[in-house]
Amino acid sequence: MERDDGFLKERGPVFKTDGQEINRNIYVLALTTLLSGFYGTLLWVMWQPFILSIFPSVVFVGLLESLSGWRGIVTTIIQPFSGFISDRRGRKQFLVLGGTLNLLASTIYLLAAYTANKYLVVLGAFLWGSASLSWPALDSLVAESIKSRRRGFAYSVISFTGTVPGIFSPLIGGRIADELGYPLYSF
Repeated sequence: MERDDGFLKERGPVFKTDGQEINRNIYVLALTTLLSGFYGTLLWVMWQPFILSIFPSVVFVGLLESLSGWRGIVTTIIQPFSGFISDRRGRKQFLVLGGTLNLLASTIYLLAAYTANKYLVVLGAFLWGSASLSWPALDSLVAESIKSRRRGFAYSVISFTGTVPGIFSPLIGGRIADELGYPLYSF
């Protein structure tokens, strides 16, 4: 049910900010993307040195990016299927599953750092790419939480909170890596 202010009434509790009601989903999603943006860019600064410490080949780094990177094959193939299924089964469970896969990938990367096992790195990359199954659910949940005339604002909040940590967290990650060494600090 739509209201005149551009927000959807039945999509959960709302909060007032400067006389405007903001759906709780937008706050939760913004906080989630802020945390994942901080964590992701904190670690991203060491991704290539970490991989090269286990298997010193830039071609191997390229293979991992092709497998699970932002535009990798796993990332590309999984999203249409997860979007289709999340339309029928619900959004939030895909967000939780994506976070769980990220945590599992990080654990595998940690094991790879301690064992210097390139096969664990490949498995971690596959799981990391698979975590992108939450992206269509995130986009859909934002769209469902706000009326179309306010949707641009909601997407800009989510985008901003996901990218603003990239201003400072890579510097923090680099400092930590310099102090601890990237294999020990990795993932």
